Amino acid sequence: MRILVIRHAKAGRREPWSYTDSARHLAPDGLTQAQELADLLGSVKFTALFSSPYPRCLETLEPLRRKLGLEVKPDERLAETTTLVALESFLMGLEEEGVYAVCSHGNVVPAIVELLVGRQVLALPEPILSSKGSVWDVEIDRGTVRSVVFKEPEMKREYRYR
Repeated sequence: MRILVIRHAKAGRREPWSYTDSARHLAPDGLTQAQELADLLGSVKFTALFSSPYPRCLETLEPLRRKLGLEVKPDERLAETTTLVALESFLMGLEEEGVYAVCSHGNVVPAIVELLVGRQVLALPEPILSSKGSVWDVEIDRGTVRSVVFKEPEMKREYRYR
C-alpha cells in the first residue's frame, strides 16, 4: 500500500473570515500550490483520492483530479474535527494493494503519519512536519513500512526517513 498524505494548500486566514472555518477556500497562492502538487503527483497511478470535506482540501486535490480523471471522495473522518478512532477506521478501510492520495489538515496529517508509521521509523521529526501543500509519501508492505518520504514542493525539499 502507498499513501500520500497531503496537507491542504494555503487557505485564506482564519481571523478575518466571517463564516464558519470549515467553509474557507484556498487563497490565490494556494491555488498555485494545488497546481504544483498536481504536477508533482500527476504521474502516480492512484487507486483513489480522498479528502476532508472542507473546501480548502477538496480544492487542493482538484487539479490532480482533473489531470487523472478520478473522483475525489470527501470523507468526514479526515475533517479537522476528527478523532483517532475515526482515522483508524478510515485507514483500516483501505485495500492493501492500493495507492491513495489523502488530503487533510495540519492537526490531522501528523496523526495519520503516526498511525501509518507507528514506531517502525525512528528518525521521524518531532513534531511531525505538516507545512501547507506538503506531502508524506508512505509505502507499507504487509504491515511493514518500506519507505517514508516528506516533500515540501514549495521549498523544493525532500527528506527520507527509515
